Amino acid sequence: MVAFATSIEEEDFFGHRAWRLVSPDGPSALVAERGATLLSWQPSESHEVIDGYIDGDELDAHFDARCLIMAPWCGRIASGKFSFDGASHTVSSPEIAGLGGLTAELEFTRV
Repeated sequence: MVAFATSIEEEDFFGHRAWRLVSPDGPSALVAERGATLLSWQPSESHEVIDGYIDGDELDAHFDARCLIMAPWCGRIASGKFSFDGASHTVSSPEIAGLGGLTAELEFTRV
């Protein structure tokens, strides 16, 4: 029987819940529940292209900020101010104007 839908299975990643997504034609990804962080991407069997976290301690520390979702923004925001759709906005704190990946501490769930 040929599978026509991506399979999603729960896995343990050094004490962290993660989800293995496997396409019917072979590619797979491993995504941590914490921060929805991409841990592995294999476009074909045994062909890893992500330099992901090697253990739970690196994931907890966000070591090198590997594969973090850069939301609500990515990169630096000069002076913490920006314009969008004709309106000016200021980031709440200049100290966080350069931060992205603020979702890294959030626990995502499978929907």
